[in-house]
Amino acid sequence: MKYRNYLEVFATIVLLSLAGQFKIPVPGIDVPITLQSMMVILLPIVFDWKNSSLGVGLFLIAACLGAPILSGGAGGFDTMTGSSFGFLTAFLIVNLITGLILPLQKGPRLIFLFILFITQHILIMISGLSWIALATDSIVTWSDYVAPFLPGLIIKSVLGSGLAEIAIRTGLSKQ
Repeated sequence: MKYRNYLEVFATIVLLSLAGQFKIPVPGIDVPITLQSMMVILLPIVFDWKNSSLGVGLFLIAACLGAPILSGGAGGFDTMTGSSFGFLTAFLIVNLITGLILPLQKGPRLIFLFILFITQHILIMISGLSWIALATDSIVTWSDYVAPFLPGLIIKSVLGSGLAEIAIRTGLSKQ
C-alpha cells in the first residue's frame, strides 16, 4: 500500500468516529441526526473506494472490540449485535455499493449524487429496521421507526451530495 492509501484508511476511521460523536437535534422530532451514515456514503466518493471500505471494516471491528467510536461514544460486542447491528452492517455494504456505482454516473452529477445518497440512506434504514423487526420481535411501524428518521435522511442526503460535489469540483475527490 502506498502512503496515501494508509492515510485514506486511517482518515476513514477517524472521520467515521468523529461523525458519530455529534448529534444534531431537529426541532419537533425526537430523533437527532448523526452524520455516520452520510460519511459512509461520502468517503468512497472522496477517497479510493477500496481504502474507504477497508477503513469502514476496521472501524466496525474496532467498535466490536469496545472502542467508543459509535454514535454517542458507544462500542463493544453487545452494542454491535444489539438493535444497531442492521444499521452498522449496512455501513460496509453501502460503502462498497457506492464505490461500485460511481463509475455508472450519467446525467447531471449533483442530481446523481443526491439520488445516490437518498437510495443508500434508504438501504441503511431497510437493513437496520429489518434487523430490529427480526431480532427484537418489534413491530416496525411508520410512525415510530420510519417517519422520525426521514427529515435526517433528507438533510444528510442534501448535505452529503453538496459536499461530494464540492470535493469533486475542487479536486479533493478521486472521481
